[in-house]
Amino acid sequence: MWQFTWDFVIAKVAKPLLGAHDLLVDVKNRRLINGEDFGSFPCTLSSFPTTTLSCALWASSEFSCLLGEFPDLTRPTFSTADTKHGVQHHIPMTGPPVHARRLDLAKLAAEKTEFANMGRPGIVHHSISSWTSPLHMVPKPNGGCQPSGDYHLLNDVTTPNRYPVLHMQDFSVRLVGKVIFSKVDLVQGYHQVLVRPEDVPKMAVITPFGLFKFLCMSFELKNAAQAFQCLMASVLRDLTFLFVYLDDILVTSDCKNRLSQHGYIVNPAKCQFGLPSINFLCHYITKNGAIPLPSKVAAVTDFPWPHTTKALQEFLGIVNLYHRLSPTQPICSGPSRVRLPTMLSTGRQTLAKTFVDTKQILVNTTMLAHPLHSAPIALTTNALDYSVSAIHEQLVGGVWRPLAFFSRQIHPNEQNYSMFDRKLLGLYLAAGEPPVQGICRPQAIGLHHVYDS
Repeated sequence: MWQFTWDFVIAKVAKPLLGAHDLLVDVKNRRLINGEDFGSFPCTLSSFPTTTLSCALWASSEFSCLLGEFPDLTRPTFSTADTKHGVQHHIPMTGPPVHARRLDLAKLAAEKTEFANMGRPGIVHHSISSWTSPLHMVPKPNGGCQPSGDYHLLNDVTTPNRYPVLHMQDFSVRLVGKVIFSKVDLVQGYHQVLVRPEDVPKMAVITPFGLFKFLCMSFELKNAAQAFQCLMASVLRDLTFLFVYLDDILVTSDCKNRLSQHGYIVNPAKCQFGLPSINFLCHYITKNGAIPLPSKVAAVTDFPWPHTTKALQEFLGIVNLYHRLSPTQPICSGPSRVRLPTMLSTGRQTLAKTFVDTKQILVNTTMLAHPLHSAPIALTTNALDYSVSAIHEQLVGGVWRPLAFFSRQIHPNEQNYSMFDRKLLGLYLAAGEPPVQGICRPQAIGLHHVYDS
């Protein structure tokens, strides 16, 4: 049986755990040996509850003890015999086999180490497949590299799976009235899904030291997200106090044994239990609502002026992640909403103010309230020369609280509309994108007007 590789921490303790009082344990001969004069004393073997060492991961020992009742949840194994959920990833294909390109030898030592680590728990095996894909080494934040297959050619000939993946913004659907939050993270979640035996040869990866096949699903594969979301939904769909987005699980109520029954493996180092606030899917969640993570806001405010298209795309990616929390988006309106090379060629004078304003808007984002399905909903829209915007609100306790913001650039032909027609266009577009799943149609709509004095 394959054994999982653990990372150990060496601790300096005041008293030795082994050899205390100069006594040596001789299990084979069933005796204790005095370390000074080597005298021995006969003993009797008997069973006794084991004592384990664990990290203090949470402030309350209640959740640590609860996790200790299910040791299989934190014991990583990817063996075929140990899989209980029975879900397998299928790769239906059309077209010829995929062949590989030659691989750079610069990272050979790191590649061998990573494949050895994945081979022990049974994630990869040696292969003689006629299908091959090149190996791609993805840099890790800690300086290491994560090997992955470059499956873009395989994905091109793979039949798509249309299983729906949940929208990230829907995590707040059932958070009204919740004050305690927990987060469960799975150990190498995608690797906990086995690939059908007839599809394993298609995942072969070529390396300078051999051909390897992945027995477990890889996140680079087409349909991997759909297959994993289907697995999670089949196990946890009836638990209304959970929100499951791929391998991230947000818990707002008691759940003890469902994961253990289906053979899931959780990562205690990334789990959080019994907290009044929590970080989940790039949002900071409290009982009152959700705001952007402070680390993401700091990344935007400290972002330097983009000199390349890639840098500008990175900046826009962070900003657009929180577009539902921003009342306005200068980077998406006016002349700045043009092709990226054109934006970079126009220079600092044209875009400097827009760049700074966008940073400030993300700093001043509004906390979005958790939706209350019985509360009245209102939709208010506004229009500018280059964009339309709207806000979804709900009435709670006599106060209108924002649920989400909407904005979109209008097309050149739509810029010929009158201001009133543009606002109606914004109303139509915003109504087609409800803030979260399950929110009913608004009971009130409004068009925002600004009159000159």
